[in-house]
Order: sequence, then structure tokens, then C-alpha cells
Amino acid sequence: MNIGVIPQRLGGGLFESLRRAAKLGIDCVQPYSISRTENLLDFSDDQLCELKNVCMDSGLSITGICGEVGGFGFRLADKNPERIDLCRKNFELCRKLGGSVVSSHIGAIRPEPNDPLRLNQLDAVKAIGRYAKEFGIGFAIETGPERSETLRGFLDEVDNPYVGVNFDPANLCMIQNENACHALKVLHDKIFHVHIKDGKNFQPCDAEQVYAAFAQGGIKQLFKESGELFTETPVGEGDVNWPQCLGGLHGYGYDGALTIEREITPAAFEDTKKTVELLRLELSRL
Repeated sequence: MNIGVIPQRLGGGLFESLRRAAKLGIDCVQPYSISRTENLLDFSDDQLCELKNVCMDSGLSITGICGEVGGFGFRLADKNPERIDLCRKNFELCRKLGGSVVSSHIGAIRPEPNDPLRLNQLDAVKAIGRYAKEFGIGFAIETGPERSETLRGFLDEVDNPYVGVNFDPANLCMIQNENACHALKVLHDKIFHVHIKDGKNFQPCDAEQVYAAFAQGGIKQLFKESGELFTETPVGEGDVNWPQCLGGLHGYGYDGALTIEREITPAAFEDTKKTVELLRLELSRL
């Protein structure tokens, strides 16, 4: 397994954050296609070549792209044509940069098979899966908005080897209060990519309400009304059992990227540095 980072999470613009990433001595990066500082989808071929060269000179491979599509994911049918096309553009970008996976939230999946919002998501992800196959790039759905069994059923219905999971144990712990090792057992053969962060759950969450608040910029108001539901922590200080989780990934044969995703804070670089050290220690024990 290779240790990586979402570079923009280290703060600053992309090229500045890549220089910071290189100082960590890691293996790889998974940049956002669209961030607060730049839109890689607007980069010319010369700019993308420069990006690849900076990574190469820093000893960093590009594993893929974080290709978020916006609030509510693919639940809203009227927004889906534009968002499916955004995924197509992210696949194209990913291929140009030499990556193999695009990860994204798709919105909370309801367990009822005939729920209209779920059917919107199903139609959209099937269309995205066809693009994924065309480009030879995996589409990895972020874990957390629903229980692992619900996501597994959805993936089985999509039935496309190019559609799988971006396994984020912290999201599962914070939002679902689900044991990450249980989720790993359910999803192990569909894991394309892994995000490394940590967090604590304080009380039961309505996942749809939480992700609606994120989509509408109202998470602080939700916490004000309901009390703090969860919080992100430095890796090793939350609810994720990392020795078990990494051991499970190893046992199931996962050999891809472990991409650190830390909220942008003044301590983001130092927290990420400590996470790199923790991951190296745990991987040395496998």
C-alpha cells in the first residue's frame, strides 16, 4: 500500500500544496479537480504537463482525482445530465494525468429499491459507469452517507466492474457509527481507493439531514439545534481502529493508495505528517 494525500488539504494553491506534500516523503497524491484555488478542468494541456512534471520531480505519482459534483450528488434528476457530464470530464482529466480512479459522493442512498431518489442515483451511476469503462478509469463512491449493506446492494444493482468504493472509515464511524471493519468485510472486493482520516460520533445521526446540511452550508446550524453530532480528529485519536482496518485491507489483498484527507486547519501539515508516521509504523507490522 502506498501513502498519499489530497494536496489541497494542506492549504494554499495546488503547486504550493504539492511542494508541501513532497516534504512529507509520501508516494502519491489525489488532487481535487475543482478546489477553492483552481479548476483543473480548465487547465490547458501545457498546464497539465507542468503539473505532471512537478509531481514527477517530487517523486509523487497521481493516483486519481477527487471529482465532487456538488450537494445532493445524483439524487436530483434535473441536475444529473450536467453532473454526469462533469464526471466524464473528470475521467478525461484523470486519464491525462495518468490516474486510475475518480472518487465522488453521490448523495445518501435510501435502502428502499423503488425510492425515486435512489432510482435517480441508479440511473446516473449506470451512465457514469459506461463512461468509466470507456476511459478505463474506476469510479469510486464515497462511503458514509449510508450503511455499508445499503451501498453494497446499490453496487450489486449497478453491476459494473468499473464502479466501486472509495473506502472512508471515518465517514462510516462519524455518520453511521458503523464499525469500519464490518464495513470492510461487506465492501472489500469493491474497494478502489482509501481515504485516511479519523473522527468521533457523539450521538445518532440522520445521515440525510447531515448531508443536506453540508450541501446547503448549514452544518453549524444543525449542530446548534441538535448538539454536536460528530467531529473529525487527527488520525489515531478517533473511533477508527486503524491497526485492525489496515490489517483487514492487507488481508483482503488491497494494495492501492492510502490517501490522507485532513480538514484544512493551521495544524493540517503537522497532523498529516504525524499520520504519515503512524501509517508507516502500522504498515511495517503487517
